[in-house]
Amino acid sequence: MVTKRKKILLIDSDLKKSNDRTWCFWEDKAGLFEPVVYKKWDKIFVADYNSGKHLSISPFTYKMLRGIDFYNYCFDEIKKHPEIEFVNDRIQQIDNLNDGEIITTANRYKANICFSSLPFGPDKSKSNAFFFLQHFKGWIIKSNKPRFDTGTATFMDFRVDQKNDTRFVYVLPLTQTTALVEFTVFSENLLVEKEYEAELRKYIENIIGETDFEILETEYGVIPMTDYNFKTNDGNVFYIGTSGGQTKASTGFTFKFIQQQSQRIVQQLVAEKKLNLEKNFAEKRFDFYDSTLLRILSERKLNGSFIFKTMFDKNKPADVLRFLGNKTTLADELRIFVKLPVFIFAKAALNQIFKK
Repeated sequence: MVTKRKKILLIDSDLKKSNDRTWCFWEDKAGLFEPVVYKKWDKIFVADYNSGKHLSISPFTYKMLRGIDFYNYCFDEIKKHPEIEFVNDRIQQIDNLNDGEIITTANRYKANICFSSLPFGPDKSKSNAFFFLQHFKGWIIKSNKPRFDTGTATFMDFRVDQKNDTRFVYVLPLTQTTALVEFTVFSENLLVEKEYEAELRKYIENIIGETDFEILETEYGVIPMTDYNFKTNDGNVFYIGTSGGQTKASTGFTFKFIQQQSQRIVQQLVAEKKLNLEKNFAEKRFDFYDSTLLRILSERKLNGSFIFKTMFDKNKPADVLRFLGNKTTLADELRIFVKLPVFIFAKAALNQIFKK
């Protein structure tokens, strides 16, 4: 049972003092982290070599949150609550015992409930899941001339050589002369560093049209894209974040899904209910769609650039964002599906059901 007398211990090996990452997401209203949203856009741009469209995403707004602002905001709030303690340490293991969990670091801590976001590698040899990676490298650049439309975020620009993968660039303008330019790949293997940099430089020079630019900041990341069936818990050890299956398999989007899972946990704790993080029917439905898309990409039946570009070309942008955010109804989803190559998707869906 949860009472106000309970204490919360946060353990992390990183003090979170640097701007190590950027999160982007869309919302139709002010969210929990609105005070530290760094930049917003009301329009997005989606393009391939055939065409490009500037799209209003109303009622949504696309938002950018810098890592350092998020960390500072959270720690400022934590400091207001003496029942929350932060320990800077590395977790070595978590022992799930009958009378409570033992979290082992340089010290040992005992907890009634443990939430773990520790990364782990599933045994691929014992799973028929698809395993892709979303890997990206980005530069915040400063251009010599005004090059950027500060009211529009480039959401997916597929005007890069796909090389049998799904590859795109997104551009988040901060001012008319500064922007985050990120080269992203969906594939089973990583690239070498110079390949990311070569594609970034090529895009900046050929598409943005800037040859005289300064690199202000660099970021690099790898996000798993898999339909692996992650466990929700081992006894009173509950898995959260990516380790708890909160990364959307077909896109790599994670931030908003983590917030939704966290809200669900808090609601259950406050209501003093037994924790249950199992996915509901709607969540499993979207997992199935994600698995079907990963199958199509794995079997190279269609390229990701064609699928995502077609979705934005033939549907209202807000409807696509609702779908990518797992917020559509079955009727909404059918209207989106019929505008894609139905035979290919239907065959992949049937193969996914029967695991052929």
